Amino acid sequence: MLIDNSFQDLEKQMDTIVQTLFNEFSQWYSNLVEQHGRVPKAVSGVSSSGDQFTFILDGLRLDHVERNNLVIQALEEEGAIVFAYASLFASYDEDTDITKEVLAITAGTSEIFMEGSWSVLRDDDGTPQLQHIKTFSADDPENYPNSWFLTSSHALSKNEGQRSSEMWKTLRKDAQFIRQE
Repeated sequence: MLIDNSFQDLEKQMDTIVQTLFNEFSQWYSNLVEQHGRVPKAVSGVSSSGDQFTFILDGLRLDHVERNNLVIQALEEEGAIVFAYASLFASYDEDTDITKEVLAITAGTSEIFMEGSWSVLRDDDGTPQLQHIKTFSADDPENYPNSWFLTSSHALSKNEGQRSSEMWKTLRKDAQFIRQE
């Protein structure tokens, strides 16, 4: 149970909540990679009542703007006050002239976030393994694309919101939910 309904002052607990979600989501994601050999984009959101959803974004025919809009809308519609997001990207090293796969996992709120990065190492048959690079935290999520999902710096237009809302209504059935009682 990520959020305990007995919390007296949720704002004072946000650092702990972000850290807890980051740890839980990173562990879930690591298990997903280990057990299924997948390194997908994924999102999780937790409401103030402790209800949580997790959704794997791979397989959707969306560009990165549409995918980000879907994430923003899903978090809003599910009442998320904290989120976690995993994204795979390429990183080019000029010194070695090698492009590497890097996984970024971010957990945050509208005011704080923490982000970890992992190298994705693949063996000869393509099976991925994760190697932690670093983790950092900051209090300016509006300045980092993987952390701005709950900030006002990336608000959706009315048309984007309606389109993303319709998409989430269709896709929501594929999300995993944990409800607090």
